[in-house]
Amino acid sequence: MNGNMKRTVGMAMLMAFMAGGLAACDKEEAPADEAEQSMEESANEAEQSMEEAGAAADEAMDDTAAATEETMDDAAAATDEATDEMGAAADEAMNDAEQMADDAGQAMDDAASEADQMADEAMDDAGQAMEDAGNDMQDSVEEETTN
Repeated sequence: MNGNMKRTVGMAMLMAFMAGGLAACDKEEAPADEAEQSMEESANEAEQSMEEAGAAADEAMDDTAAATEETMDDAAAATDEATDEMGAAADEAMNDAEQMADDAGQAMDDAASEADQMADEAMDDAGQAMEDAGNDMQDSVEEETTN
């Protein structure tokens, strides 16, 4: 509560107590003085209570603001940490994928080289077999012509 509002409420209470006291006293001075003193004490107590309530409200708002700020800081830190972890995991997955692609490429190159070598050997073997067959046929023809 701000100061002006407290003073206004305090003054309104003081006036109400004074008017009530004056009406009750019916123009006798001693009871009026007592009533006035009682009203002033009540008004002072009310003002003090209102000031204490305002201070407690201010303190509660400060505590709430501090807790909110701390929560926001914690959330920001957690978000940063999660982002860093996700980035590291993505980097690791990308590196793994690149390594797998390299390994697959190397395996394909090895398989192609082996297939090429096997084809060359098969061609050589086929050529040798054909040459051997040709020689056998020639030997066979020569044998028949000599017989």
